Amino acid sequence: MQVSVKVQDNGVGIAERHLTSIFQRFYRASNERSSHDKHAGLGLAITHRILELHGQAINVISQVGRGTTFQFFMPISDPTIPH
Repeated sequence: MQVSVKVQDNGVGIAERHLTSIFQRFYRASNERSSHDKHAGLGLAITHRILELHGQAINVISQVGRGTTFQFFMPISDPTIPH
């Protein structure tokens, strides 16, 4: 069994050239975000690493001006099956 987690927004989106870098620690897409954006650039890196440790991956689909979708799957145990 597995659970699917999907996070989707209809925000500014992520330019294709940044998609290969967004999971790196402290990576920020420079001037494309508001100057008031004070995020550290760690959330996606932490999420990526946790999933990696569980043998899973995170997928991202994004279109500038239309939004971004992140999705991943995590195995779960069936509580009705004895271990």
